[in-house]
Amino acid sequence: MPDSLAVDALRLLEYDQVRDLVHAYSLTTLGRERARVLCPLGTREELQLELGLTREMFRLVEANESPGLADLGDVPALLREVHEHGRPLSPAALRVISSALLTVTSLQADFMRRIDRFPLLAHRVDVAIDGQEMIDQIQENIDARGVVRDYASPKLTRIRQALMGFRDSIRRRIEMLLRTPRWAKAVQNPRPSVRGDRYVLAVKAESRGRVGGIVHDRSQTGSTFYVEPQELVEPQNELTELRVAEDREISRILWELTRLVLSNEADVEASMSVLAHLDLLQAKARWAGDYGMVVPDLGDDDFRLHLKNARHPLLLRKALDQTKAEPAGEGDLDAALSQVVPLTVRLGEDFGRLVITGPNTGGKTVALKTIGLLALMAQTGLPVPCDPGSVLPYLDAILVDIGDEQSLEQSLSTFSAHISKIGRIIEEATPRSLVLLDELGAGTDPLEGGALATAILEKLQGGDIPAVITTHLGALKEFAYSNPGAENASVEFDRESLGPTFRLLIGQAGNSNAVLIARRLGMPASICDRASDLLAVKDQRAEALIESMQESRMVLERQRQQAEDFKDETRLAKDQASQELEQLQDERDTVSREADQEIDRVLRRMQEALAPVVSKIKNAPKPFNRIAEELSLILDGELERSPLDQKRRDYARGLKKEDPVYLPKYKKKGRVLKVDRKHEVVSVKIGALSVEVPFSEVSWIEVDHS
Repeated sequence: MPDSLAVDALRLLEYDQVRDLVHAYSLTTLGRERARVLCPLGTREELQLELGLTREMFRLVEANESPGLADLGDVPALLREVHEHGRPLSPAALRVISSALLTVTSLQADFMRRIDRFPLLAHRVDVAIDGQEMIDQIQENIDARGVVRDYASPKLTRIRQALMGFRDSIRRRIEMLLRTPRWAKAVQNPRPSVRGDRYVLAVKAESRGRVGGIVHDRSQTGSTFYVEPQELVEPQNELTELRVAEDREISRILWELTRLVLSNEADVEASMSVLAHLDLLQAKARWAGDYGMVVPDLGDDDFRLHLKNARHPLLLRKALDQTKAEPAGEGDLDAALSQVVPLTVRLGEDFGRLVITGPNTGGKTVALKTIGLLALMAQTGLPVPCDPGSVLPYLDAILVDIGDEQSLEQSLSTFSAHISKIGRIIEEATPRSLVLLDELGAGTDPLEGGALATAILEKLQGGDIPAVITTHLGALKEFAYSNPGAENASVEFDRESLGPTFRLLIGQAGNSNAVLIARRLGMPASICDRASDLLAVKDQRAEALIESMQESRMVLERQRQQAEDFKDETRLAKDQASQELEQLQDERDTVSREADQEIDRVLRRMQEALAPVVSKIKNAPKPFNRIAEELSLILDGELERSPLDQKRRDYARGLKKEDPVYLPKYKKKGRVLKVDRKHEVVSVKIGALSVEVPFSEVSWIEVDHS
């Protein structure tokens, strides 16, 4: 799609305001920058992935498990400054980079633990680099305050020790000077000040000539001079030289760290891109939660658009703002949803051109903009305000002509400007595009405008180009009725309020209601009556035919909607049944595990309780000792055949060195030292103690695998 038409679509559909909404939910500078440049994705695969990532993040946010993101600063901007100004990264900037990389490392570990639940997010984070070397180097040399550490290099350690010694020496000299009568009488106060990194004393103006030294400053009143005593000049010169040496060494260390970062610049920027993307995803998910939005399904290769109870997000924002008790508070979503009339529309299943007709009261354009904006939002991987099960196609272009577009530069009339633009749209449109034309055929003679609009519709129909068109021309209603690839629709009109209800009725053409509106607005009754008579004579037969066709279409639409509702109910019932089945399976597994444990526990208690008795009987005369041995074998056999015992044996066979295990007998966790599969025993270290236990006494139940 040419840039001019793409930019035009974004502007006409008010996409910038959607970007602003996402921007407001971003937590980081990087995420906000990503939100500012949101635009349709280039390929179907990219869009499918982005919607999948958004869906996973929505589940994460819904479960109150949002990734830990905070505003980490603009790392790419810090790197650009190095290139532009030729200066090393400051200590504070290096700490920002370190914190950002540490966040990435933490997120990688977090998502890898949850890869089964969030595979797409885990893979997205995993492409970031392992920045541990940079993190370690920066944190070893720069402290949390953004100051280069004393031990960042042996040379810096020596310089700072010398600086400390010199400062102490100078402070002692000042104390000695202040004890002399000459200085004690001359100073305003005994506390030294600093001017230009040099210690000075505040001397009374009248005593200035008696103390000597170098004047560095004086008070505004002129009553105080800030004097560096002559006795301190040489020591402070040496102190200055040490500060210069310190600055040089700090600069060398910063350049060393900067070069380390720059040598991995591409990887660092890739990691920052991951952080920006995660912030954008969580912003989308939080916005979706607040606005009751869903991540739409992406249709297959065939064009299919089906929005169920869709709402314009900007109207929804306005309604939410109106429900707020205070400006900074939260809106009432249910109340807001009830204020914005939902729109259900489909395109591409049994018709590819939808003609929306009716009076010029704004409802048709709102419907057109809602369809266009939600389609555009889906192309950028955003959630949309509609019901689950809504489907939107992957589009190669959204081509829009809405509103007055008179071009003063080209000296074109409004009609000419529209026709010029529609011509470009038709040239660029494909069967994978969505064309939106508002008030097609308006701005000229109705007869000629209707003929031209019909020809445009035929061109779109012939190219199988999906389109939604609004008009008040009767010729286009007739086209939609007589062509199987097109369908009429209307925005319901309230004859009492003379305004649209904003409910879209597919299969039903709208009337202009011009005479009714004129009558309500005070036009003389005689004129309105005459107009009605003229309409009745002129359009009676055509109107009767249209009404008959319309009734048939409405019956079919009601049947189709009933089938769709039944399909949705069936899908919901299936989903609910699946959830209940999964819950039952979980409960069954839990009960089974508890039963296994209880059986095992009872058998072991019996074994432990009978062991002393069996031991005594074994020492009894024959045949009692033989009976005791048989009883012992029976107990051991039953224990070995218990379900939990078998599970433990299977589990123990798969263990390896350093694996965590739980020993129920000791009620302790430990780590495996050695597995003897031949004799079915495991050596386990519990604290400082090493024990050897049979396979049947090793469990996983209390092991934390997180």
